[in-house]
Amino acid sequence: MMRSGFSLIELSISIMILALLMVGIGYGSSLITQAKSRAVISEATNYFSAVNTFNVKYQAMPGDFARAFDVWGTACANNAADCNGNGNNKIESSETFKAWKHMQNANIIVGAFSVYTAAANQADIGKNVPGTSYASSGGWSFGTTSDYRQYIEVGMFASGGMPTNPIFKQTEAYSIDAKMDDGLPNTGDVLADGAYTATGCASSNTASGQYNTLQKSIACALKFVFFG
Repeated sequence: MMRSGFSLIELSISIMILALLMVGIGYGSSLITQAKSRAVISEATNYFSAVNTFNVKYQAMPGDFARAFDVWGTACANNAADCNGNGNNKIESSETFKAWKHMQNANIIVGAFSVYTAAANQADIGKNVPGTSYASSGGWSFGTTSDYRQYIEVGMFASGGMPTNPIFKQTEAYSIDAKMDDGLPNTGDVLADGAYTATGCASSNTASGQYNTLQKSIACALKFVFFG
């Protein structure tokens, strides 16, 4: 005699299989996120080393190098003003594109970067700033904190500016910060960049602020201090 439907045992087995699949998918996703976070840490460390190598070789910071056009000529830019930095020993935001070009010309980093932009002051990933393996529209830029410390920042593409839009969930930003520094968004050498609200990247912009790790939204970019 034909029967229809599932027995209780069959239904229990089906539920168990679905549960195991869900656990496996969740675990796999976690491993992927951890691997991507480790890649970001590796990228930051490599750029720290690249800046230091350039500084030792040329006695100047990349992007800030005031004699760059004398060394590379039109392989750097069309003219000295577009190639040279101002020589104040800081990589200012306006020197970001020059910094990546200088390190490329010095054969310290791999890439084919330009000091020129398609739109005024806009970082175009892979063209005038390097991308990040964390996200296809993410990239790296240079900046200076309010207390004059130099950092590199990783974030998502931002129209008309540097790639500083949020790229990480709060838990991911915390994990990277805790591995490299103190796990706090506003102290140490890894700093959060994002909204300071109950649902934003961090609870406040003070030293006592915490990453909002109970939230699950993409809310944080990160700054990695390397000088100062």
